Amino acid sequence: VLSLTRHLRKSGRTMVCSNFFTSLPLADKLLDERTYIIGTIRPHRRGIIPKDFVEEKLELNESRFLLG
Repeated sequence: VLSLTRHLRKSGRTMVCSNFFTSLPLADKLLDERTYIIGTIRPHRRGIIPKDFVEEKLELNESRFLLG
């Protein structure tokens, strides 16, 4: 992801990623370079999402967001 986006970074753009590529370390790295990321994360991926965030039940059409 970092090599594919090197020419887009530091431009204030927002990238959209699938759950395969989305990670908090990637989001932190891109944020340091004024590039933003939106993506889905699988709830059981280790070390990515705080446990209380995963276990919270959502209503129909409700969303939650992790902001770094």
